[in-house]
Amino acid sequence: MKRILLVAFLTIAAGTLAVSLAKNSNSAAPGQAGGSIQDEIKKLEQERNQAIVRNDAAALDRMSSADYTVIPVGQPGQQGPDDGGF
Repeated sequence: MKRILLVAFLTIAAGTLAVSLAKNSNSAAPGQAGGSIQDEIKKLEQERNQAIVRNDAAALDRMSSADYTVIPVGQPGQQGPDDGGF
C-alpha cells in the first residue's frame, strides 16, 4: 500500500513540475528573463517606426535583410512602366 501511495505521489509531483516548467519556458523569450516574444516583436516594430520617422537609413539597413525589396504602391487604375497595363 505504501508503495502505491509513493508511486502516485511521485507521478503527481512530476506532472506538476513538468507543467510548471512548460509554462515558464513558453512565456520567456530567448535571452530575456520574463519577456515574451510578442513584447520583443512590438519593441522591434517601434524601433523600426522611429527609424522611419527620423529618416535613419543606417538603422533601417541594420534592421532589414540584404534582399529586402520595397514595392511601391500606386493608385488603383494607375499604370506603371513594368505592369503591362494590368
